[in-house]
Amino acid sequence: MTGELFKKYVELGGGEDLGDPTGPEYVTGDGRYRDFHRGSIYWTPDTGACLVRGKILQEWKDKGAESSVLGYPTNDETRTQDGSKIYSTFQGGTIYYLPQRDACDVSIGGRDSQFTMRMLMRMAWRPCQAVGSYQQLPSRWMASMMRRVFASSPNATVEQH
Repeated sequence: MTGELFKKYVELGGGEDLGDPTGPEYVTGDGRYRDFHRGSIYWTPDTGACLVRGKILQEWKDKGAESSVLGYPTNDETRTQDGSKIYSTFQGGTIYYLPQRDACDVSIGGRDSQFTMRMLMRMAWRPCQAVGSYQQLPSRWMASMMRRVFASSPNATVEQH
């Protein structure tokens, strides 16, 4: 294990907290990572070494991990003061784990999935220039947009007809 990953592993309690490595160290773009039984440590020169684990790790990997719009993690998992959420910040957003719902919510650029849903619903009706009235956009277009936005999100589903 390279220096920064090893330092973080030891700082977090080593095998007692994370368990043993499940594979080799990997190089990805400008970073490195290593998977353990109870989490993964990612490192880049810009973000340092950060731990991601559990449902947040799975959600991040489902979204495309470091190659997604979220990018690399920028801090270890943190619990909110009231204990209602656990979150990890990334270069392009934040993933929240909501234990009471056993689900994750993703915020990209400060916008969560509920905000995005409201914006899509507003876009469903657009002014029709020719008649000066409103016309509903095709439902297939809406379904396609919603699938793109909520791909792999457990908080929202879109049925295809």
